[in-house]
Amino acid sequence: MSDHEGKKQPQIAGSELISFVNNELFPALKDNLDPNTSKQHKVIKHMFEDANNYMKSGPLMLAIIEKLEDAINFHDFKTRASIGDVYEQLLNDLRGAGNSGEFYIMSSINIQYKSHLSLAA
Repeated sequence: MSDHEGKKQPQIAGSELISFVNNELFPALKDNLDPNTSKQHKVIKHMFEDANNYMKSGPLMLAIIEKLEDAINFHDFKTRASIGDVYEQLLNDLRGAGNSGEFYIMSSINIQYKSHLSLAA
C-alpha cells in the first residue's frame, strides 16, 4: 500500500510493533523453529535463544526500520559486503576498547555472523 507520494505505508502501526516483536516475533524465532530443518533454521534459532528486545518505542523502531529500508539495498552484494566490513571494524574497535568499552555484542550475534559467512561460502 502506498501514500499519495508513492511511499510504502507500514504494514503495522508503530504502537503495535513492540507488542508484535516481543509477543509474536521473538517467541516464534526462539521456540517455533526446528533446528533440524536446515542450517538457516539452526542459526536463527540459536541467535534468538537469548535475545531480548530492549527498544520500548514502537514508533521509533518503525522509523529506524523505514530509514534502513530506504537507505540500504540489502539485495546488492557490494552493499552487504560493506556492511560486513563495518561490522568487522566495529568488533575490532570494541576489542581494543578493553574495560572502557561501553558496547556489548551478544555472543549469538557473533555466532550468527560467522554462520552466515560460512553459509554464503
